[in-house]
Amino acid sequence: MPPLPSTPGYSTLCDEFPLLSFCFQPKADSDTINEDESIDLVLRYPLRRAEFGETLEELRLLGRHPVALSSIRSVFVHKDVFARVSMDQQQALYATLGESLGAKLTEFSLSLLKMSIPALAQLLQKMPNLEKLHLGRVSLVQRDQAVQLYAALQKKLPNLREFHWSLMPAPDNEAPLFQPSDDDNNNNNNPCMDPLLISLAQIPTLECVYLAAHRPRGGRIQTAAALKALAQSHVTDLTLVNIPLTPAHVHALMMTSTNHSFTSLALLHAEIGDVGAQIIVQSGLFKNLKKLYLPACHLTDVSGIALAGALRNSNTSLQVLDVHDNHLTAAFCQSLTLQSLQFLDVSYNPLRDAGGMALAAALEHNTKLSTLYMFQNQITDQTCAALATALYSNRHLKQVNLYNNPKVSTQGVQSLLHHLEDTNYVLERLEVSPLESRETEEALDFLLTLNRNYGRKQVLSLEKEQEYLEQGLVKAMAQDDLNSLFYFLKRKPTLCQQQKQPPSRRKPCSNQAIATIALEACAIAGEGM
Repeated sequence: MPPLPSTPGYSTLCDEFPLLSFCFQPKADSDTINEDESIDLVLRYPLRRAEFGETLEELRLLGRHPVALSSIRSVFVHKDVFARVSMDQQQALYATLGESLGAKLTEFSLSLLKMSIPALAQLLQKMPNLEKLHLGRVSLVQRDQAVQLYAALQKKLPNLREFHWSLMPAPDNEAPLFQPSDDDNNNNNNPCMDPLLISLAQIPTLECVYLAAHRPRGGRIQTAAALKALAQSHVTDLTLVNIPLTPAHVHALMMTSTNHSFTSLALLHAEIGDVGAQIIVQSGLFKNLKKLYLPACHLTDVSGIALAGALRNSNTSLQVLDVHDNHLTAAFCQSLTLQSLQFLDVSYNPLRDAGGMALAAALEHNTKLSTLYMFQNQITDQTCAALATALYSNRHLKQVNLYNNPKVSTQGVQSLLHHLEDTNYVLERLEVSPLESRETEEALDFLLTLNRNYGRKQVLSLEKEQEYLEQGLVKAMAQDDLNSLFYFLKRKPTLCQQQKQPPSRRKPCSNQAIATIALEACAIAGEGM
């Protein structure tokens, strides 16, 4: 792991709080950090039980330190931090954290943890400025106290913009919230999520909600009214995972207010079926919707063709469509236009070659799609040949996944390879199952690397040899990539030909000339490092 860049504030905290020093992490996207950049407090590594009291004291003092008060806005707590401490010590840490830094935090994250509902509710009450709450694989126990959580969300977090909670299973005797009993096949004893949704709907600033049960059919929404409340709130980005929805539920979700609408809707393993999907299509949601995810929702061509029809509407703004793991066939693909889509996932659908070839034909005229996932679609080399034809004219597709299609052979990949070598300099990633020909795999990887790492089209189009040298050969030398170095030399032989000779008498690059150019590239690369 590369060393973290430091700032005066970061260094000060590390020096003055040695037990917490490994928890400070500058938040930045570049190597250069300004002094006023924020610092994350990441509690991930196990706390030592013998030093626990001293660690709590440092945490208390941290809340009074001017650098911490001005820079720490985010706290992340991972389960490993509690590997050596007792449950009582966990509660003490949460309480101290809330008292010390809670009032200043805008982002708080728990990961892979079990926590009592009263403890979380009390902690949230100390964080009035919180904007992002992330509970990743978290089990909340003592569900008879759930009203405390709902009250804290509704009344104590007036600035919350993002709420993310994915559930982690816990023993039944601990009464985990929203977890069905192992012997409850009908899920009737599972507490419904309605009060949580209604509480979230009343947060005026909330824009993004992610709620995931830990297994299919693991969550339960009892009434459509809860979803209607959420639809008429300010939430524009909604994700529900492993929570089955009835047509009445879907209809309620589509009853958005007149002044806002969903821009992203993800219903994963929601079992909405064709009826639910058609309700979405008929709602007019596509006018503002940018992303739609309906994987494992029991869709057939009936709803697939309806979705395709909505995409043909010139007013649609949909950019992402994910319908993997359904029951769609070639009929869906043949009715689909890709005019607005940038991402399409049709994996785990029995499309076969008729569907694959239909998508390839659409790609010849599409100008926006950059990512296509066709994982396990029962396609063969025929689809590869059709995709190869599409690659000849398509200059926007950057990523294609054809993995786990056993009937795609070396011959099919070679048809794609041909256009990658001679005409398509845009495709950056092509995932296929292992091939019999190692040579074909290596050639494919090499050409994709040229596109991905060097922007091959831009380099080859450079007319000035010095620019070509610096952007192609020098970059290859800097990355210790000899294969790419010799590729660019081969594509620009005039770099090492004798310029005094007329073109008709110039000889191909000699080994000595290639070595000279390579050394020059090495020298330039060394100067820039």
